[in-house]
Amino acid sequence: MDTANIRLAFCVGAVAAVLAGCSSSGGGSANLAPVGPMQKVVGRAMAGNPSKHIGPLVSSAWTYYDYNPSGRSLFPRRADYSNGVASFSINSTQFTALLTTGDKSLTGDLTGKNLTDTITVSGATDVFVTQNGGGCGNPPAVRFYFDTPGFAYTNFWWSNPVSYVLANGTMTLTAPLSDPTQWSDWNGQVGNTVPNEFAAAVSKVQDVGLSFGGDCFFENGAAAASGSALFQSQFSEF
Repeated sequence: MDTANIRLAFCVGAVAAVLAGCSSSGGGSANLAPVGPMQKVVGRAMAGNPSKHIGPLVSSAWTYYDYNPSGRSLFPRRADYSNGVASFSINSTQFTALLTTGDKSLTGDLTGKNLTDTITVSGATDVFVTQNGGGCGNPPAVRFYFDTPGFAYTNFWWSNPVSYVLANGTMTLTAPLSDPTQWSDWNGQVGNTVPNEFAAAVSKVQDVGLSFGGDCFFENGAAAASGSALFQSQFSEF
């Protein structure tokens, strides 16, 4: 992709860290990727070599990851979890990159599965913003994400185009892992262009959940421009 030089590497100290990809445009619903230059950059992660989660705080926990002030590493925090809903606050002081789990009942071989998530955002009094955007003009959004053991570009995947532009409201997203055209990797490759690698990744998922980003990237983080908002995720697979 022609925007390779605008990505940002980040390594997380004790636990984590990952990447970002280019985000798609649209209003609060599942969105189609825009036409024109964005199609050349869709799915690309941030600059530098990919780094990895070592894993969430507890394998069965839902963990969200905020960028530290340097924007080059992620700090893990345990999300609240009750009655199948993971929740945390998106605030104006930190950019949130991920909400993931390594729960064994939700990872491993997910061949043929569909991911679904009912997402609710409430309490926002202002717009959402992102960092290190790259100039593509797409609003901050949330989308599915999964990764596998290893450090190749094809170990990291984002749902593309399925996403929800962050705003107060509720939306249920669904993305089929049986359709590689609905996913792109850290290097911007759509799954059907590397079908063997995509199938291998789906068969050995290590972490799964959601990724936050905007403008040109899928995981450069999202924050409230002011105040805070409650983010709730009811994730499942079928």
